[in-house]
Amino acid sequence: QNMVALGILDTIHASLRNFPDHPAVVASTLGLLRNLCANDEIKTTVCRSSLGEILHVLQEHGAHASVQENGCGILTAMALREPNNARSILNANGMTVLVQMMERFPGKVSLQRQCALAVRNIVSRLSEAEKTAILDNSSVENVLRNICGRHQGSVEESYAALRDLGCEVTMYKVNVDGSLTRGTEEFGKVKSNFRREYD
Repeated sequence: QNMVALGILDTIHASLRNFPDHPAVVASTLGLLRNLCANDEIKTTVCRSSLGEILHVLQEHGAHASVQENGCGILTAMALREPNNARSILNANGMTVLVQMMERFPGKVSLQRQCALAVRNIVSRLSEAEKTAILDNSSVENVLRNICGRHQGSVEESYAALRDLGCEVTMYKVNVDGSLTRGTEEFGKVKSNFRREYD
């Protein structure tokens, strides 16, 4: 709060405007903004004032994983426990940006995990009709299942995002011999061990 009172958000905007062709500066600037968005009041302020700029920067720097990951972290934080922010992200085509990230970096597990967390936070407090519209109008289910869900480091987050979207999902365990065993957690039947707080 003190940093915001001293004008840090203006400094962040100036950095994004003045160094658009320097991915390292953009990534660091977004990283700072990501940390500030841990505060509920600040993240809502940032969502109202800067969401369009953030999404534009992510599209301009689509080839830079560090920019994408920090930007995704901002969206994850913005949507956490804030359905109005989540709807703002959706209305600004933020889900499309997240899907593009997952498709562009299929082997970047930390980014896949962060994208799945963002999807989960965005959809977790939406109505069933809103979730259906997302599934009907984007390839998010496909990327969660076939890209994000194939990595050990992001499979649980992918599962949680699919579950909160209303998709049927089942966890499987890979045995030592390589065979699969259906997990004890099935969609809608057994309480998951996923945290209610998402980072």
